[in-house]
Amino acid sequence: MKKVNYQLIDITKPYSKLFKKAIRIYKETFPSYERETIKEIIEKIKMKNEGVYSPNKFYFVGFLRNGEVIGFAEFFYLFKTNSGFLSYIGITPPLQDRGFGTKLYKMIRDILNKDAMEARGEP
Repeated sequence: MKKVNYQLIDITKPYSKLFKKAIRIYKETFPSYERETIKEIIEKIKMKNEGVYSPNKFYFVGFLRNGEVIGFAEFFYLFKTNSGFLSYIGITPPLQDRGFGTKLYKMIRDILNKDAMEARGEP
């Protein structure tokens, strides 16, 4: 039985192949009236890259299974309140209802818990 490898990759380059695949899933999983514009997401990524959100953190991530993009998420860590905020989470429709969203959510939770521990000065 082949081992399954899951990765979360922080997307820092708008228009990259990873970004385009994540956006495709974003469009497939959310109706237009619930979505931010692509321009707004790109602006958030640019602001993150410029350090505008610090000490808060912004994440737009691709979720990969054995190197294939199968999902995405957008979330924030908020320093002042030491809390996380999940804006969007999505799995490509053919793979929905198979536990991948739960796996992605748990990986996001781990990142936010790590950010919270760092904010409190814990190792």
